[in-house]
Amino acid sequence: MHAMSAEELHILLVCEDNVCLSPLVAGLLARHAYDSGVALRVASAGLGDEERPFDPTIVWILKSRSIAFDRKASQPLDTNLVDGADLILTMTGQQARDVKTRFPWACVFAIGHFGKALPARPTTLSTAAWLDSVHHFPDAQAAAEHWDIDDPTGEPESAYLKLEVRVDHLVRRIVAKLGNSDATAAEPGPVRK
Repeated sequence: MHAMSAEELHILLVCEDNVCLSPLVAGLLARHAYDSGVALRVASAGLGDEERPFDPTIVWILKSRSIAFDRKASQPLDTNLVDGADLILTMTGQQARDVKTRFPWACVFAIGHFGKALPARPTTLSTAAWLDSVHHFPDAQAAAEHWDIDDPTGEPESAYLKLEVRVDHLVRRIVAKLGNSDATAAEPGPVRK
C-alpha cells in the first residue's frame, strides 16, 4: 500500500453518455496513477441526461485488468460533480467546449490536447498552481480533431482493443505529466466511473 499524498487531485472524465469511453479512461487513469504513486481521485460522467447501462465490452476490458467497477449505470454530468473536480477531461474538443459552455468556471480540457500539447507539471509547482497556469493556456478547450477519441460503440471487439491500447498510452502520458517523485497515492478502492 502506498502512503497518501497531502495533495490529491480530483479528475472528472466526461464523454457523451458515460457508458463507454469515460469509464474506460477513468479506470485506466486510476490504475496507472496508483501504480505510479500519483494521488488522484477519479470519477466519470456523461453529457446525456439519462442513466444507461455500461457497454459490456468496456466492463470486460476493465475487469480483465482487475480494475474495480462499482457502478451499474452511467451518471449525468451535474454541478456537484463539476464543483468537486479540480480538472475535467473530455474525450473530444467539442465535448470540452460543451462542458465549458455549461460550466464556465470549470478547468476543462479535451484529453488528447491535455495529454499531448500541454507542458508537464514542474516539480517546483504545486498541482493547484500548475492547473491554474495551464487553465489559461491558449486554446485550453480547443483540440485538433486528430486528438479526439472516437467512441467504438457498435464496432467489433477489435476496435475496442485498439481503443484500449490508445487510451492506455495517453493515460500513461497524463500520469507522467501529473506526477513527481514526491507524489504518492492511496490504495485504490472502487473507481467511481
